[in-house]
Amino acid sequence: MKFLNYLLLERNIINTEEIDSYISLLLLTYRGVINNTIISWVRSNLKNYLLREYPRISSIEPSNLYVVNRMNKMPWLKSAISRGDKLFTIFIGSSFSNQIDHVMDYFLANPNLNISRISVPEAIRQSEEWTKQLNRKASDKEDAQGTEEVRKYPDGFRWVKVTSEQSLNREGKLMGHCVGSYCDRVSSGSTSIYSLRDKKNEPHCTVEVTKSGIQQMQGKGNGPVDKKYIKYIKDFIIKPINKPWAFIDPYTLDRLNLLYIDGTYIEKDKVTPAVKEKVINKIMEIVYSPGMKDVSTGKVGHFGDLAYYVSALLDDIDLRKLVNNYTFANLFTHRSSAEEELRKNIKKLKIERLLYFYNKLTNIVEDTD
Repeated sequence: MKFLNYLLLERNIINTEEIDSYISLLLLTYRGVINNTIISWVRSNLKNYLLREYPRISSIEPSNLYVVNRMNKMPWLKSAISRGDKLFTIFIGSSFSNQIDHVMDYFLANPNLNISRISVPEAIRQSEEWTKQLNRKASDKEDAQGTEEVRKYPDGFRWVKVTSEQSLNREGKLMGHCVGSYCDRVSSGSTSIYSLRDKKNEPHCTVEVTKSGIQQMQGKGNGPVDKKYIKYIKDFIIKPINKPWAFIDPYTLDRLNLLYIDGTYIEKDKVTPAVKEKVINKIMEIVYSPGMKDVSTGKVGHFGDLAYYVSALLDDIDLRKLVNNYTFANLFTHRSSAEEELRKNIKKLKIERLLYFYNKLTNIVEDTD
């Protein structure tokens, strides 16, 4: 088994829990929708691609505190360092995640497809071609009964609920994504699709809502929504159509510059010192929760939540207060160097770097058990 693990880690990726967490969250998102064949593809083809071929990796020095903290947990790591092998961390970005979501839609719409030997790059290519074909067949005309206005603004913009096959196909064609394939899910009531329209009835944002909450918000071509429409999206989130959203992807909120704390949505540039204190308390609550130690527990949302709350304070997080008040320093052998290491990384922190902060915290907690 150890030999097999080494083969899988031939690129010396040291944060494989990021992959495990992503895979778990993906399967959780599509639970009850995808069949065993798709589940097998995700656990085998997708996971192996991430371990061996996925290009978005960064080198990391053996002297990095993050590497040092993992020495005793990864026996192969010492050998790799002694050989002079390069070490890497992986970051699964939102762009790739969107592509895989699109692949899932492609597989679901084509249940007879033999996917066992389809590579990830080929699956992405086929899903993109499928979307083009789907949208070429779609009509530019809206079904008069296919949308229901749910909110209107003084400037003519409005939110509509898209309900008919023709209107879903039109939405997909004009937006350049595959929402036209969601007809069965919309008809069954498991999914609702909302669209932001201008006064000419042109779509600018598509929102998928399930019983769990807001699953995704897409701009044209499954890209981010144009910034000039953000105010409408914030309004959609802050003032729910029917009842409060049970779930909103934390990365969606982060892109919208919104902070959710204690049942309230707050724009990050309007955060008060009292709210910052609540955020720090929330960070510590997540850090010390049992699910942070083992992604196999199924509590896969912890990293996303942590990344979201840390990113809310990137500009002015008081790291010394974090160290002093929450006994982080006491868990290190060398207080000053630990504080400096954390401070240095926090200052440079971007969403891609949040993983380092996450692992520093979880390793600190684990080492004291």
